[in-house]
Amino acid sequence: MPKHAARVPPRLAARTSSVAPLLHKAFAGDDTMRPVLRIACLAMALATGGACNSPTKPAGSPNTLGAQLLAVSVVPPVLDAEAQAAGLATMTLQLTRDSSGIITTAAIDFQVTLSNVPTGTVLTEAHIHLDDPGVPGGIIVDTGLIQGEVQLSAGSGAFNRQGIVIPTNVAQELLATPTSFYFDVHSVSNPSGMVRGQLSR
Repeated sequence: MPKHAARVPPRLAARTSSVAPLLHKAFAGDDTMRPVLRIACLAMALATGGACNSPTKPAGSPNTLGAQLLAVSVVPPVLDAEAQAAGLATMTLQLTRDSSGIITTAAIDFQVTLSNVPTGTVLTEAHIHLDDPGVPGGIIVDTGLIQGEVQLSAGSGAFNRQGIVIPTNVAQELLATPTSFYFDVHSVSNPSGMVRGQLSR
């Protein structure tokens, strides 16, 4: 993924303006200011939640989302033998940004593990949906899972998906408000969903 310089956000610029004279003296060769530079740099890092590297390289925000999957979170509720099913979904966003930090391309990788799944369960679909807990929402991202593709053994199973291209505005919303979305896995016995969980960072 190419690296780009990004604009310093106004709030960050305001925070760093007070130490600018110190930085200037240190980089100008004033040896007496070198310890002050280290202290100022550490203070900036703590205040902004990042490391003191280049002033044009902002601290990167995590691009990984997760969801704890439970049958009890599904709407309508799971009432058969799959009611004890559970799992974990990890979603990693692969992003490209322009020099202003705006997302220009986006793809998503999925890692999903399931447990406590009854023998004979057949998975059919898996998606990211948009809506709050307890509310069924529309599909936003389809993993492309095919019925019968995942082989469950001893009540557990897993599947991965890489490089699923998504719209840039969807990627932005996933990062900005992950809890507005949920991930679910469907089965033959529960076509509305077998397990479900809200996204989080």
